[in-house]
Amino acid sequence: MSVNGSKNEFADKVALLCFEKFNNLPSKGKPILGKEWTTLSGIVQSDDENRLMVVSLATGTKCIGKSKLSSRGTVVNDSHAEVLARRGLVHYILGQIKLARHHDVETIFDVSSPNCRLTLKPGIKFHFFSSQMPCGDASIFPKNEDCRKRSADTDIGSKVKKQKVDDIHRTGAKCLLEETKQDLNLPGPAYHTVGAVRTKPGRGDPTLSMSCSDKILRWNHIGVQGAMLSLLIDPVYLSTMVISGQCPYSHTALHRAVVGRLNTPGKTYPSLLRSSLNFQDSKHSNPLSKPCPSSVLWRIGDEFNNDGYHEVLVDGRKQGVTKKTMDKPSSASVVCKKSLFDTFKSFNEKYSSMTYQAVKSEATAYKQQWDEKTQQLGCWTEKSKSLIEFT
Repeated sequence: MSVNGSKNEFADKVALLCFEKFNNLPSKGKPILGKEWTTLSGIVQSDDENRLMVVSLATGTKCIGKSKLSSRGTVVNDSHAEVLARRGLVHYILGQIKLARHHDVETIFDVSSPNCRLTLKPGIKFHFFSSQMPCGDASIFPKNEDCRKRSADTDIGSKVKKQKVDDIHRTGAKCLLEETKQDLNLPGPAYHTVGAVRTKPGRGDPTLSMSCSDKILRWNHIGVQGAMLSLLIDPVYLSTMVISGQCPYSHTALHRAVVGRLNTPGKTYPSLLRSSLNFQDSKHSNPLSKPCPSSVLWRIGDEFNNDGYHEVLVDGRKQGVTKKTMDKPSSASVVCKKSLFDTFKSFNEKYSSMTYQAVKSEATAYKQQWDEKTQQLGCWTEKSKSLIEFT
């Protein structure tokens, strides 16, 4: 599929590709039609010939509480669709690095560079899609703003009187205790404060997972590749963010949440677009349904696995795992920390005996950038170092 056309047409192309890929996946792990809902996110790649293809796709609305965090790196803490789609992209990039280093085949990287670090080819771009606004700060905006936008889309020329809604859309994500901006929890528009750093909600057991708004903000300012991959490749940024159809939407809130809360001089940020297409399994298409407990993860195939990688996750592990098998390598997702780390270590013997924490500590340039951004934000969650000391 080509990237040619207007911004609205391009947004619809990205959304349609993700919908088609999702519809072609097996039914296992998908929501029960009419009874369950989920969020769908994907990463679409374009090249210098204007071709589009989905390279990573995920669904999910769950994350695990802090009591279930694994010190072995074998559990995926955050299974929100946006986060899983990004982890699928990291897994895809690792596969491309492996091909670029050891095989004479076409990859997304420019291997002619004299620098030992890999750089994306000039035409390679990544476009992010989500079927709803990211949880956290992006989800907080006046309901009447969304109503006006919907009216403009659906009742152009109509003289129907619009009802004013004096309230805001709300998020379950909670302000960090260290955050100077705290929710007032007052009626109507004063319930939330905007711009705050938040963690995802958890039932009973609090989570340490940052909201999707906060995580996407981080990706947009220092790259989606993360600390570990920053040792091998130049930063990878999203070129576009597309939000789907009929979900509540505010361009102002989205820009504030995923771009505007930080300042990086000279940085080019992704275009923020809205598709006119709606995801059939979304919460807003099925308002009386319950969130689907499982997550679907898929990423495009390569020389190592022509069929692609397809998994269903529950509570951060592959579906079907029992107490007897949960610690076996076969129960771990291909995008958990341990699996990604194992692939990374295969590129250089230097890292073979190092812990995950030690390798991340080697990424001094990335860490310095993030420390500066954390100071701008004011706070960020810190997990125990014991959780990342695995080898």
